[in-house]
Amino acid sequence: MATRTAIEIKTVEALRAKMNAAPEVTKVAGSINKQEAIRLLKNEIEELQKKGYSIESITNFFSDAGVEISAPTLKSYLHRTKPVVAKIARKTDAPKAKKVTPKIASKDTIKEAKKDDEKKQDTSNKKGSFEVSPDSDI
Repeated sequence: MATRTAIEIKTVEALRAKMNAAPEVTKVAGSINKQEAIRLLKNEIEELQKKGYSIESITNFFSDAGVEISAPTLKSYLHRTKPVVAKIARKTDAPKAKKVTPKIASKDTIKEAKKDDEKKQDTSNKKGSFEVSPDSDI
């Protein structure tokens, strides 16, 4: 059975100070995934679109650099880079529901509705198609 070892408060405080003083890690070397690359190149992609390039033609830039990405994937990754605020604004700007004016029922439709109600009430008093038999002694 493992024994518990107590950690001194001064040790925890020293760890806290060391962690708070740690510098931020930056990705200088190494590799990133396609989605991260699109996020980093978002402004340049948008500039190409302003110049008239289509998503399909922008994928050729990536292909020429050895990065294979399809047009739907590029479009999806670009969409994911949009801020969340824009999505919320779209929902609040949705068109409001149209007002519905009630139609006045004719005498015939009222009579039909009453007949339907009467039929429903009549069927509730009818017996089922089987009878319950008493328990037998075994």
